[in-house]
Amino acid sequence: WDYMEVGGRLFRDMNRSVAYEIALKTWAEWVESDVDPETTKVFFQGMPAHHL
Repeated sequence: WDYMEVGGRLFRDMNRSVAYEIALKTWAEWVESDVDPETTKVFFQGMPAHHL
């Protein structure tokens, strides 16, 4: 993962914890806007800190 794109900008060697936080926020926004809680259940399994 030498490069990561966020909001149309390209980042080199982004801190993995920061990248994970951005990814979770993006995922949460998608769930809130596109998933119907009346018909769908969402499960999340995080990663242990030593994998970040």
